Amino acid sequence: MAALFFALLSEANPWIRDLKASPLKQQGHFRRFESDLHQIIVTGPGKLAMASAVTEYCLSNQEQREQTGFQILNIGIAGSPNIANPVGDFFWINRIHDQSMDRDFFPERILGKFPAKEANLLTVDQPISRHFTPKFVQLSESELSQWDLIDMEASGFFYAASLYVPIHQIFVGKMVSDHLEGTMCSPKEVESIVESHIETVKEFINITDSELADRLEKPIDFSDEINFAKHLQFTESMLHDLKDSLMYFHLRYPKQKIPRPQFETLQENWQKRDAKNYLKTWKALLYA
Repeated sequence: MAALFFALLSEANPWIRDLKASPLKQQGHFRRFESDLHQIIVTGPGKLAMASAVTEYCLSNQEQREQTGFQILNIGIAGSPNIANPVGDFFWINRIHDQSMDRDFFPERILGKFPAKEANLLTVDQPISRHFTPKFVQLSESELSQWDLIDMEASGFFYAASLYVPIHQIFVGKMVSDHLEGTMCSPKEVESIVESHIETVKEFINITDSELADRLEKPIDFSDEINFAKHLQFTESMLHDLKDSLMYFHLRYPKQKIPRPQFETLQENWQKRDAKNYLKTWKALLYA
């Protein structure tokens, strides 16, 4: 079973038709549809609406989300700063960065044919354009060049889902809708883009648990780095920050040894301030 979250009705409509899903009698605060195996939830745009819908679903559907093989997905459109990514291309997301929180999230990497393309993604609070327009926020080319895709929901989806569902059951798939020209896609254009990738995603959500395990990258062992950080008296929040940074480095350089700042011995008067400074230096190496 899968719970499929869409920000827009035009994103969900092709799935509603394909799965022959019907509206639930008890709708809650968000529009929900159900087929024999899957649920479709339409949240409205924005990460707060998405996070609220995910939370409502997870709290009211504990039995479903604890079923064997359950998956929770956010499928939708996103703008791409890179014109080399054609409109309509599909990507599984392997890194989500929330612009306002300045925080990273790392979905499981998907191996194999579902499809092989992966991308990083920036989640923003307002529509973005590379040109000045009253309805869009303009980002510079240098800011845009850091990201493969830009959307307004993924970080809210992933953060909320991760509170209730194991990470290996949470996925984000995005389709390129535009290149940030400062215009909105029509509902018809959105439906056409989404419809072209339904079979790819359906094949993925219908695989068995053992098949899914084969498609996911094996967990990365950061125990040496974490134990070292604990020796330096990192707090829990600092350890969490370090894990995100380590994952970011691994995604960029999967075959390279993880660097550490030079460090001789732990001084007797070592304080929390020293640990914070060491983490700052370490992160600079990992994000270089």
